[in-house]
Amino acid sequence: MAKDDAVSTFSYDDEADPDTFSLYQLGVAVDSHFGEACHLKKLAEGGYHKVYEALRKDETVLGVVRVAAPAFPKDKLESEVATLKYLASQTQIPVPRVYAWNSDASNPVGAEYIIMQKMPGVSANTKWDTLSMSAKERTVSQVTEHLKAMFALRFDRAGSLYLSSPLEDDVYIGPIVSIPFFRAVDGIIRVPDADPPSHT
Repeated sequence: MAKDDAVSTFSYDDEADPDTFSLYQLGVAVDSHFGEACHLKKLAEGGYHKVYEALRKDETVLGVVRVAAPAFPKDKLESEVATLKYLASQTQIPVPRVYAWNSDASNPVGAEYIIMQKMPGVSANTKWDTLSMSAKERTVSQVTEHLKAMFALRFDRAGSLYLSSPLEDDVYIGPIVSIPFFRAVDGIIRVPDADPPSHT
């Protein structure tokens, strides 16, 4: 893949200029992580994320790479990583293992990204219409159990999860990362601080 033509674009609405990132540099980062030559195959694309499979030459899947548009603050990706790691350590919910991530959009790729495990199985919405009623009931029951496990995780304050250190899995509660909290009608990003106000 040549450097000059290996660029992907995030297009928004008429009010925002598109953002681009380097697919070539993303490939370099993925190769470096897995320690071997890989190629990327697009799996899905939305307004704010692009998802790729990282494949060996023989098409063996090594993982999934999700690239985030610069429209979000880096807190969003960092909180997603912390949440996945926390769920993996505190519950039996099957979440993908996070292999690596970079939340600095000024990196050579030009965007934030996560490299993670590709979960086995197929998306339920691709098979739902063909499933028997008993299979649908089992699926809903499993999802219910996962939701109950998440609801049982209680915290003493509101906010989003963040890693205490990139090299550790300990988490702390930090600023809330949710569109109603950080995006205003006027398009100006405002991330509220989850710390209580000081009265000193």
